[in-house]
Amino acid sequence: MILPLAVATPVPADAALIDGIVEEITHAAARYGQVRVIARHSAFQFRPGTTAPAEAARRLAADYFVEGTARRIGNDLQLSPALCETRSGRQLWGETIRLSAAGLREVPSLIAHRIVSRMALDLERGIRMLPAAQGTGSLDAYQHFVAGVALLRQYGEGVNERGRNHLDAALRLDPGFALAHAYRGMAELVINRYSSASPEAMQRTLDHTARAIALAPDEARCHWVMGLVRMCCRQHAASELHLRRALELNPADPDILALMGYLRTMRGAPAEGVDWLQRAVALNPLHPAWYNADLAVALHHAGRHREAIAQLQMVPRTSALRHTRLAGCHAALGDLGAAAHHIAEAKAAIPGWNPVEDFRRRVEVEHPDSLGSILHDIEQAVKAWRSAGTYSSFRR
Repeated sequence: MILPLAVATPVPADAALIDGIVEEITHAAARYGQVRVIARHSAFQFRPGTTAPAEAARRLAADYFVEGTARRIGNDLQLSPALCETRSGRQLWGETIRLSAAGLREVPSLIAHRIVSRMALDLERGIRMLPAAQGTGSLDAYQHFVAGVALLRQYGEGVNERGRNHLDAALRLDPGFALAHAYRGMAELVINRYSSASPEAMQRTLDHTARAIALAPDEARCHWVMGLVRMCCRQHAASELHLRRALELNPADPDILALMGYLRTMRGAPAEGVDWLQRAVALNPLHPAWYNADLAVALHHAGRHREAIAQLQMVPRTSALRHTRLAGCHAALGDLGAAAHHIAEAKAAIPGWNPVEDFRRRVEVEHPDSLGSILHDIEQAVKAWRSAGTYSSFRR
């Protein structure tokens, strides 16, 4: 696992910048496919000074960990990462690297190569060094990119719009910044509610993601975003092609595995989808809540209703769609009281919500007939809600 570096710099913006660089190192190390790399979301739960690095590695069952410091030297950053063995605590490798704006593209891949090579106990030239991702040579553009991606990962009023603004600023500074185009496309998709986006918004999303892939055809995250976009367009085969390409480029990225699990579920293979998502969870044990939401969908479509309910209960954000799924799962288990309660909650979340028709419209299945049993369960939940009377009787 690659832990966040301890930051010693008087510039407040450097902390987010250095976190972004560590994330790029994590992505670069995972791309080799020769080592299992704990995802950034899990590793970054252990900030410097909160938990001893070796203890953090033990908690996440990592055999090796990378820790270190970062400090500012004039206009440059000085990174001092160290690779350590968790069991013995001994340091296997350490190096101090000066990072200028000109090195933003190459240095994260170089550090990742040093780590993977040493872990493999091999000579550096014995492992093929992968090309660096299409980044940017503009420090200002990179800072806007880091800020924009961080906002897209948050929940709250206006955070996605602010993230979009940062990504626009990054692209004004460097129009050829591929990852900024990819995440700008994702921002457009999120703001316009994924598959509910208007044709105009979806075209803006496609324009940015296509530009990202044209600029960086070997960057897995660009294909991952395009896979999401194509799925929201109901272009399932194209989505899977992009996700398969993303996995070829970075087989250890849990976000790619998780989205593949959701897509395989939407293509009528929920048992396979569960497997993909469980593999993603293993790589990212302290994962974000959307993993739970996607795993719940796969479990629901696989007929594993109790497990689906358990996963949905871990999702902090409520929505009409989530309550409708819960209603269907409870109805399938014969608990019509709970099913009726969740139908009431769904209708309260969106006035005029039609649990059956709106669920059918929102879920991105490739073959609508595959929803037959799920829609039947939801219909039973709606009947129970109607029989029980007013919404107020279900408030808990």
